[in-house]
Amino acid sequence: MIDLKAIDRILWLTYGNHASSSKSREEAELILDTLSRSGKSRRGEVMSQLGLDESSDEDVDLFNKRIRPLKGTRSGSPMQVGFLHSSIEANEHYVSLSVPVFDATWRGLRNEVLEFVDRFYGLEVPNTRTLDKIVWLAYANHSNTYEHRQNARTVLKYLLENGETGKQELMSEIGLEYGDENDDQRFRGMMKYLRGSWKDEEDALNPLHTSNHGFLVSQEMRGQRAYYQIDVREFKSSMNVVAGNIRSFLG
Repeated sequence: MIDLKAIDRILWLTYGNHASSSKSREEAELILDTLSRSGKSRRGEVMSQLGLDESSDEDVDLFNKRIRPLKGTRSGSPMQVGFLHSSIEANEHYVSLSVPVFDATWRGLRNEVLEFVDRFYGLEVPNTRTLDKIVWLAYANHSNTYEHRQNARTVLKYLLENGETGKQELMSEIGLEYGDENDDQRFRGMMKYLRGSWKDEEDALNPLHTSNHGFLVSQEMRGQRAYYQIDVREFKSSMNVVAGNIRSFLG
């Protein structure tokens, strides 16, 4: 049985969730499903699943362009995490799922995030590609979460620079009024993604979130007041679960 959760996680990392990438996600899901069922396959067989002809140079170029994000190439994938390997054997081109490619590229992303947090904790945080990646991990790129993503950047930078911070102070930092019901709802909606705090994993709008672990920000209640901080331990635990699930699918 195909692990749909693993595929959802791969698609989130590779294409995000913007409406404009829906066709790319559908094609990628078909490629992943084909390779998962058949194992290492001739390129032409995989291309035929997309209605492409290996005898056509134009179709080969198009296929290579389509699998580039799944290979984690810098020009094709925002997270640069790879899941596929291409090879040539006896003049035949093959495509396969690849645990080694995933492990190497996933480790690079994980270490990049952890080094970023360690490097800038307590310091002024610049706008960098790594911060972009962290926000993508939490929200991807759907237009409906644009405001959340902008506010999340501010919240993450503030927590890194200042450490543990109360809810009222964080809300003020992103222009929301503490005590206002609508603003409170907007704040909690944004923080769900950073905390990974869904009632059930199946309800999560982010497939990277797991049942037993948070994400990159944790919340602590003291009386009626909520306090937030960057939580590297929860991030590591959550990402280990995600990696294990994807690795099992690939392997």
